[in-house]
Amino acid sequence: EVIEGNYYAAGTTIEINGTVNGDIFVAGNTIVIDSENINGDIFAAGSSITIKGKVNGSLRLVGENIDLLGEVSRNSMVAGQNFRLDSDAKVAGHLTFWGQMLSVAGEVGRLEGAFENLRLSGIVNNDVDIYLSTNKAKDNLNISDDASIGGTLYYKALKKLDINSQATIGNVS
Repeated sequence: EVIEGNYYAAGTTIEINGTVNGDIFVAGNTIVIDSENINGDIFAAGSSITIKGKVNGSLRLVGENIDLLGEVSRNSMVAGQNFRLDSDAKVAGHLTFWGQMLSVAGEVGRLEGAFENLRLSGIVNNDVDIYLSTNKAKDNLNISDDASIGGTLYYKALKKLDINSQATIGNVS
């Protein structure tokens, strides 16, 4: 099905599988958006949010567990407990996250935000600018050997962190 214009929905479970030529505004417990043709922005609030396929716009998401398994042409602003960017996922612009746990295995243009833990095994094409809000210095920043940061890693934390020297990082500040 093709929806011309904005799409609004609220409910316990929301699934979108067709083309939307406009913005999506949804609120629910479980939200799954699986479409190769979302031609607008997505605004979603829910307990569990999964975005698959291609979004030709930006994301603004609030939720407990959020998974991005697709591609976003612009920026993503996310607030929640856990956010996971799959290894095949891509955010062309900024990924801004506020919450507890961020896991980035895919590719983003720029990464910023405030959270307790970051697991980075993917690619950040530009800078990373983060605030780590816990004093467990060993566990809050986990950068794998395969990770790549094209710009500078700027971080603020309660303790100095050990940065993986095997990862590809422009500078650390």
